[in-house]
Amino acid sequence: MKKFSILGLILITIFLSFGISSSQSGQDLFQRALAKERAEGNLEEAIVLYQKVIDFSQDKALKAQAQLRIGLCYEKLGQKNSKQAQEAFQKVVDNYPTQKVEIAIAKERLSILSKALKITPQEPYFRKISVPVNLSQGVRLSPDGKKMTFSSSLYEGSMWIIPVQGNVSSDIAGEPSKLSGEGEVWTWGHVWSQDGKWIAYNCMKNEKDIFVDEIHIITSSGGEPKKISTPVNRGGGFHLLQYCLSLSPDGKVLAYSTREENKQGEPKQSFIYTVSVDGGAAKRLTGERTWLPSFSPDGKNIAYVKAYGSKGSKSGSDLWIIPSDGGKSVQVTDLGEDIWDSVWSPDGRMIALLRRPLPNEGINEIWIIPISRDRKSQGAPKKINLHLTSSTRLAGWTPDNRIGLLLQNPIHQAIYTVPSSGGKATQVTSAGTHPSWTPNGKRLFFYMEENICSSPAEGGSVSVIPISGNVQEEGWYSPNLSPDGKTVLFPATKKENPGTHIWTVPAKGGEATQITDSPGTDVFPSWSPDGMWIVFCRQQKKDDGKTYKTDLFLVPAEGGEERQLTFSPDEVERISAWSPDGKLIAYASGAKEIKTVSLEGSEPMILVKRQRGGGFTWSPDGNKIVYSDMGKIYMIFLDGGEPTEVKTGLEANVLRLSWSPDGKKIAFDARKGGDYEFYLMENFLPNTKDKK
Repeated sequence: MKKFSILGLILITIFLSFGISSSQSGQDLFQRALAKERAEGNLEEAIVLYQKVIDFSQDKALKAQAQLRIGLCYEKLGQKNSKQAQEAFQKVVDNYPTQKVEIAIAKERLSILSKALKITPQEPYFRKISVPVNLSQGVRLSPDGKKMTFSSSLYEGSMWIIPVQGNVSSDIAGEPSKLSGEGEVWTWGHVWSQDGKWIAYNCMKNEKDIFVDEIHIITSSGGEPKKISTPVNRGGGFHLLQYCLSLSPDGKVLAYSTREENKQGEPKQSFIYTVSVDGGAAKRLTGERTWLPSFSPDGKNIAYVKAYGSKGSKSGSDLWIIPSDGGKSVQVTDLGEDIWDSVWSPDGRMIALLRRPLPNEGINEIWIIPISRDRKSQGAPKKINLHLTSSTRLAGWTPDNRIGLLLQNPIHQAIYTVPSSGGKATQVTSAGTHPSWTPNGKRLFFYMEENICSSPAEGGSVSVIPISGNVQEEGWYSPNLSPDGKTVLFPATKKENPGTHIWTVPAKGGEATQITDSPGTDVFPSWSPDGMWIVFCRQQKKDDGKTYKTDLFLVPAEGGEERQLTFSPDEVERISAWSPDGKLIAYASGAKEIKTVSLEGSEPMILVKRQRGGGFTWSPDGNKIVYSDMGKIYMIFLDGGEPTEVKTGLEANVLRLSWSPDGKKIAFDARKGGDYEFYLMENFLPNTKDKK
């Protein structure tokens, strides 16, 4: 008995040394490990606890789950732990053959890891993080790299926060939660303070059709946001990047851009200011044409972008650094090209740049620039090619040397036809937008690669319509063929004079004729069924001289006196279409409705409400309309009834539509891709040990 008691005491001591008491089960320990991993983010301790479950539990299913989570924890710790993650997943496969679910997940992770481990040590690795939301408004990483904030029009225009790594795997983000904003408030351009406690963001409110631009600050845990009391002037062509903000590491000082007149009579220019978030006078920090401020991690300096005018020998922009309390600026780069964003490394010794070689080109390169103590560039930059293009900001640089960025997957847009009753769509062009049928239904006119073109309706050789004269085409608007098939309407600008107007050109090509000439922007022209009139959308300033409105106008086909058709408070959304009898014009309203108005300018009538706008077209008999909504095609009868979907068999976003003259087919353009995906760029500093 004595020997047994001593042995029992020894065993109890061993169990206690591993943190397991007689009152603890393997399930209790597993839950403790889950809490360490998910709630606390302490992955190292979670791995230790999961391993104890494997060592002491008799439940094979629980042991398999613990082994799988060890692999997932190693993945979350970064690419430097990929070998350990691979070994952990392989143990799931080898040691627990009856646990089918865990084996399936482990094999999937092994497949992904095997590709990643083939990358040479000198080659950056781009890890895609699946985020189940639209990220078109950009994301920002928290300073510890564990969370990200994003804003999206599909998410009510509010700002949301989401774990970068959720509970499923290291490549799938967690559950989003709302941080701020309501449906009528659009938030974007947000930034974290280095201590992770504060977030500043731009806020735009619609107050009686006047958009009010403000800057707010909120704690990263949520709560009531606070407006920063400082005047902000960003109107008149202010670039989106000029809305970018930066907070000092402790969240007490905000850096931002605003406009002011630098000399009497000259246009307003952009300057960078700093201001206390608690109020007080703002301080101008930089000269004109500067934006994109970014506090260094220690708060002593601010990096910013200075742009150069198009006149003279220099154009584009360069990176500069200035002390955060003011003083002499130091030029860091001499590129003569556009800098789209910059972000400091956590130790303040490097700055990453997104650079764009030429205007309107996608960004396909990141530069990592070493910074010396005197704030100058130190040595040649490291240049990293992106496998996809980006036209938005960097999300941040994490302590373990990962850079977050949004990359746009490839876009493919082409023209298709589908039976008007629905079915399987047929692709009839290799590319192109804005289809329009000829009167005999044998050909389609459309826009492709900066040209107005035509091709057989069933597909075939593409013909370019040659256009001459003092005109420059504007291809993002629809060409529209006249009822007799002889003339094409299109919006364009004069080569030497900005401003978009309505023009015509013979369908076979030739010299263009200008139809409208106004201070406004005239787009989306459409012929009346008899060819006598043209309806178009005109965007022009409101009476306040600051905001804009869009309305329908009517003009004779040969030009002349114009007549305004709509005066509605919810603006026209720059799309319209005639009814076949010429009595009504349908248009998209700002309230996400399709409405009709008569030529006499009667009170508009609502035809249908939809969630997200797009094109629409009347049936040749005038009894129906088909329209796009949320990327799909719907049909509605004008005498009543609910909309029905016109099936296409495509997984693509349908945009503009045109009904064939015989009513048998619908032509439409559809777009695939072009979505922003979130990536973490890793392993781009092979000679620098990542910090945990």
